[in-house]
This record gives sequence, C-alpha cells and structure tokens, in this order.
Amino acid sequence: MHALALTPSDTLRQHRYFESCDVEDTKRRIAEVLVEHRLKSLRAERGFRAHMDHITVPGFSLGAIAFGSMQVEVPDLKDSHLLITCTQGSAEVSYQGQQLRCDAQHAALLPPEASFKLQTSNDCEQLVLRVDRQLVSAHAGHSAVQFAPQVRLDDEAHWPWLNHLANMLREPALVKLLRSNALVAQDYGNLLVSLMLAGQPHDTPSGAASWRVRPGCVRRADDYIAAHASEPITLADIAQAADVPARTLLDNFRRVHGVSPMHRLRDVRLDHCRSALIAPHDHRNVTEVALDHGFGHLGRFAIVYAERFGEPPSVTARRCKH
Repeated sequence: MHALALTPSDTLRQHRYFESCDVEDTKRRIAEVLVEHRLKSLRAERGFRAHMDHITVPGFSLGAIAFGSMQVEVPDLKDSHLLITCTQGSAEVSYQGQQLRCDAQHAALLPPEASFKLQTSNDCEQLVLRVDRQLVSAHAGHSAVQFAPQVRLDDEAHWPWLNHLANMLREPALVKLLRSNALVAQDYGNLLVSLMLAGQPHDTPSGAASWRVRPGCVRRADDYIAAHASEPITLADIAQAADVPARTLLDNFRRVHGVSPMHRLRDVRLDHCRSALIAPHDHRNVTEVALDHGFGHLGRFAIVYAERFGEPPSVTARRCKH
C-alpha cells in the first residue's frame, strides 16, 4: 500500500493561521479562508482547543485543521471544490444520502455549491484542499464538473497529484515562489488539476470516463451549450441539437444536473464572464464582457453575477485589473 503523501510538514506548520480556545472564534477564522459553516462541539467547551495551518496560493489552498470531536454543517460550498482527508483520526461526511469516509486512505471530494455535514473524531486532524471552480472548469472544458465524491488515496491513480502537492509541502522555497509569482502558481495549479482529472472519475460533456451515466440527449445538449454559450440560443435550439422534444430534454436534464438547460447556459456564460474579468490582459470593461458573452440586460447580469460569485462584476474587475 502506498503511504499517504499528504501529511503535515514543517513547511505547513510554519504557516500557523490561528490557535483558539473558543468555538465561535474558530468558526469565524475558518470561514474567512474556506466557507461559511455551522460548528458544534461534541465535547465540553472547557478545555476546547483548535488550530489551523494554512497555505494559500492563486487558484487553490491547503490547510490542516484540528478541533476535536465536532459537527460541521456547510450549507453552500460556493465556488470551490473541496477535498477532505485526515492526517490522524477520522471523519465522516454526509452528502446527498451518502456516507463518505475520511481517514489516511480515504477522502471526500465535494463539488461547488454542495451542502454537506461533517463529523470528526476527537483525535482528528483534517487536511483540506480547496480548488477554485474556475481552475477545474478551464481544464475539464465545462463549468459543472463533479468528481466521484469518494476518493481512495491508496489507489495508484492518485499518486501523481498527491506527490505533486507533497512537493509543495516539502519545499518552503517553492511555497514562497508560488505565493509571489502568479505565473508559476498558475502553472502549478494547472498541473494539479490535470492530474486530479486524470486520477479521479468525473462528469464530462462527452460522457467519457464519467461516474454518472448521462442520457445521450443530455450529453448532446451539454456539448451544444459549451460550443454556443455566447450566442443568442434558446431552449428550442438546445433541444434541436439534442435531437429530442424540449419536454424530454427538460426532464432528463433536471434529473442529471438538477437545473434546466437555460440555467446551465446562464452559469456557463457567467463562468466565461468571470474568466474575462479576472484575466490581467483582457482590457474589456464589464459592459463589453457581458455583451460578448450573451447577456443583453446589463442590470440582470449584475444581479445574477453577484448571486453566483458573491460580489458585483465591477468589484471583480477593479480587484483583478488594478
């Protein structure tokens, strides 16, 4: 059995984010770098201690969290893929009726916008990898990638990306470079995602190597949306491309994706807009980006963009271009 490559190192320990003896303070500090959540200690408040070591680079972050026996509830994972494993102890994730193991050989890999519950053992230290949705979508070729949620870390298919991350944890100089050089960080993150996509089954528009079976009409609709997202297409256009009546497509699409084809089209367009707004060498303004990617009503665009990404498009543009 291959030893788990993702273990805390002196490099990670040098990045102590916080230590706390208070549950509410712990919750607030973790939410600042990961996601909003509810936290309930399963042991007496007296003697409670928590810590987190955390490294953030453009596109992804890696952290080690210890807070004893705890119930965690995440209502919305927002815009990140989240991998949870344990360097010691164990945890269990409840997600869409599944119970996912997290220990030295197992991890849970959850998609953007997921809601889930986590329960940790008293001796648990979690290792949490957060990867931006945009980084994964750019490599997978569509905006709604979902990995198979249970990961077997002792499967040799995962060794390349585990060791890729382990290299970062072994080299303080590499961490320093990734945090200071955006181009190197982008290349490092790109390789990380490519290795994860190669190692873990996931949804793809073509259905290849997918862990979820998709009807042909849904695959054809996904392909059409990806190819024509910036054009003024309608549900009738998507149904024609899928070669089924609109009602059949709606039923199958909702069963597979949980949303309608037009909702999926809107999300793809929003992802393209965000990519343009954060690209340092794309000098288009918000209006030009919205119009170029199929949004004709600028007020509505600003509303749905803020709902999806947690900030107005003008704020994204100012933050990333200046």
